[in-house]
Amino acid sequence: QRNKMDAFVRRLRSKHPAVVLLALQQLSLREMTDEIFRILTDHFKKVIPPTEVLGSLLNLFTHSDQAAELGRNLCLHTEHYSASDALHLLRWLRRQKIRADCLPAFLSHSSELVVGGALAMWQPGEGLPDKATLGILLQRKEDAILLPLLRILKREKISPWMLPAIDKIS
Repeated sequence: QRNKMDAFVRRLRSKHPAVVLLALQQLSLREMTDEIFRILTDHFKKVIPPTEVLGSLLNLFTHSDQAAELGRNLCLHTEHYSASDALHLLRWLRRQKIRADCLPAFLSHSSELVVGGALAMWQPGEGLPDKATLGILLQRKEDAILLPLLRILKREKISPWMLPAIDKIS
């Protein structure tokens, strides 16, 4: 059993995505001990998973109790993901009903579709993004960002400093 664990850890920590995929494909949720899960989540706190590894991870953790922790760790790298990977992660987060603590990380992504997608998932009562992020978002020109942002501003309490920027975009 220990040899199997050591082999899994070596494969997981490989720099080659195909080897990491091999480790993930050999893993099932039935075999997911606390130790393996801790190793997995610690690894992806530090390492940005390539597209194929991200997809395999998201497919492995569908509707599990561990999905929230994994999702939070994967969100640490959102600015480094391609737009398609970030959107894939956003859709997965929506299915897992993981939102409030992960969505702010997507607001600094370079893709307007990713930022707009995160804003569209923003739920009533979650408040507004932080002031610095909000200031940057209010200066954006893309409809994919401004439309969901205006919906959020309409339902949440806005500060007087936002009024000139809102007048400018409306």
